[in-house]
Amino acid sequence: MLNLCFEWGCTTGIAEAPDGRGVRMMRTLDWPLDGLGKNVVVSRQTGAAGPWFNVTWPGFVGVTTALAPGRFSGALNQAPMTTRGLGLIGDWVVNRWRVWRDGGLPPTLLLRRAFDECASFDDAVRLLTETPIGLPAIFTLAGADRTSGVVIERLEGAAHVHRAPVCVTNHWLTPTLGGRPRSRHSHDRLDMMRSRMAAAAEGLAWLEVPILNETTRLAVTANAATGELTVQGFEAGAPATSVLRLVA
Repeated sequence: MLNLCFEWGCTTGIAEAPDGRGVRMMRTLDWPLDGLGKNVVVSRQTGAAGPWFNVTWPGFVGVTTALAPGRFSGALNQAPMTTRGLGLIGDWVVNRWRVWRDGGLPPTLLLRRAFDECASFDDAVRLLTETPIGLPAIFTLAGADRTSGVVIERLEGAAHVHRAPVCVTNHWLTPTLGGRPRSRHSHDRLDMMRSRMAAAAEGLAWLEVPILNETTRLAVTANAATGELTVQGFEAGAPATSVLRLVA
């Protein structure tokens, strides 16, 4: 079911790390499926471009959050739903039908390709901006130096790029783009993340309500320059795992 689902909300921010070493990515994933928080894993994977850490679940083949030490960290946010004038259910059905009809690459698999195949931040930006995809998505990518960070707002065949420092939730940053909002709290989460991006403390000290909410299942801090990855799972607004901290 996870491999067919694309219904989550997310909050992601990237900014220069407080100590000046690289760009730090701060990220939560909200998904109203009980058990995802307590069953999250970090898998060590290796592709053609080298090793990387995938924050994932057993059996899930795509990527929503990951870190490739020395290369980049990245995350996927759900974009607004394309409106077709058919109401919520009608728009959802038509959008899913178009995915199957057009055969575009699912965003979760494109992000996995970036970690498997891209040797540099610039290579990953090109892949995520130029590759046709099956439905709109929002990618965040943070490189290993202080100037490398972008949010890429993707339509099926077009891209809008926003440079770091930047944060994003589940509505477009580009004012000319339209669509049905995915969460009534999207703007509140964005405002809170903007105020927390410069938080000096490491780890998950930036995590506060409403970024943390009842549907939050995952919180991650990642830094490609230092190879540091901090992960914690959540259920019902409370920690469901201990904090995992890795330094590659």
